[in-house]
Amino acid sequence: MSLSPAAVVAGAYFPGPRSENETWVRGEFQAVLDQWFDWRKSLFADDPRLVGPADRLSPGRLERREILSRELAELCEALTAETPTYTPRYIGHMKAEVSLPALLGWLAAMLHNPNNTSREASKVGTVIEAEAIAMLATMVGYDPARAEGHFTSGGTVANFEAVWRARYRLDHWLSLGLHIAEKTGEPLDVFASAHMGWTRFRELWAEHGLTDAVLRRCSAAIGVPADIWRRIGRAAGRDYMGPVLLVPGNKHYSWSKAANLFGLGEESLWAVGLDADGRLDVDDLERLMRRAETEDRPVLMAVGVAGTTETGEIDPIDALHDRLEQWEADRGLHIWRHVDAAYGGFLCAILGGPDEDVLSRASASALRAIGRADSVTIDPHKLGYVPYACGAFLTRDRARYAVSAFDAPYLDRPELGDGKWSSTLEGSRSAAGAAAVWLSGRTIGFDP
Repeated sequence: MSLSPAAVVAGAYFPGPRSENETWVRGEFQAVLDQWFDWRKSLFADDPRLVGPADRLSPGRLERREILSRELAELCEALTAETPTYTPRYIGHMKAEVSLPALLGWLAAMLHNPNNTSREASKVGTVIEAEAIAMLATMVGYDPARAEGHFTSGGTVANFEAVWRARYRLDHWLSLGLHIAEKTGEPLDVFASAHMGWTRFRELWAEHGLTDAVLRRCSAAIGVPADIWRRIGRAAGRDYMGPVLLVPGNKHYSWSKAANLFGLGEESLWAVGLDADGRLDVDDLERLMRRAETEDRPVLMAVGVAGTTETGEIDPIDALHDRLEQWEADRGLHIWRHVDAAYGGFLCAILGGPDEDVLSRASASALRAIGRADSVTIDPHKLGYVPYACGAFLTRDRARYAVSAFDAPYLDRPELGDGKWSSTLEGSRSAAGAAAVWLSGRTIGFDP
């Protein structure tokens, strides 16, 4: 009996619930270790040995090794009490078996311990990260030549990254509107200014001869927020209550954290109603946008979810884009669109293949629309079968990836190339997750 392509992949690229691939996996683990040890021995062959044969067998060292072996064995035994996610008996949620390409890629990179904060600290890991991000970008429908992104510790931080960038963009536009209102004495239209778009921004920038220094004096992200909000309220003729986040009513807890951490306040988190199937109601989304406009509260971000935490539902992301793109076309109002695809993003790999019919038409259409979003969160450590912790944040292009500039002279060295340290919320980031995704993409692939 011939095996299906899926069975061939599963049989080759997973350890097997009864360790069916044990012999081969042992060999690959040993090969990784052999290469690592050989590299360490040969790179600086003339360096003196710090530990001689006699020292290695001294009673003190042997005793220390025995202690380590004993404690390691205890740790390994303790870990057998963890949930056995590898077995077909386990029908779990979001967490599954780790694939062999991911495990081996993670192991190989972890042994070298590269820190993807900069090219200096991770000469190879940063290149692997860029290539792996391009693979994920292709899968979700972005142009890999234009998309930007990086790996995070998980979906929560990736969602924070989206808020950070959406705030950066909104702050630029609203700061410019505030400056013009204060300069001319004309009333400030908070909602229109906060959503003006980069084309209008550049036109007004040139028209008023603005500089970065001038704009910084009107920025709530750079200056004293309370003072800037007071000035916005005075220019608008009513108290300014700050921006709002529009998220589905079944929102992930990370959005409440984001509202707290970015100083927006819990009240700024406006829950969009759900339909009978637990998916975002686009008509209710528009109702909240109109309410925000009436109250002069900018929409920092509108969020759709691909794979809700509770039920795995996929919001009508295509309809969300259609509605917001209509606002852009009719009124020139640009609202940041983020897709939280931490759980379901890898379902995009099904699209266009022989098994697409396992998805409803609505879900397939929604997944195809992810590439229209400004930014996307996706977790390889869920349906990518990659070891924890490995999330990813993607943007459609470099402009949407932009964030506030930071100064770190010890890292800011042009001769080393572009590092991600200044554009990531996390400072140090392991390259192990990126390597796991990279090897998965080169073997299993992220397509049907």
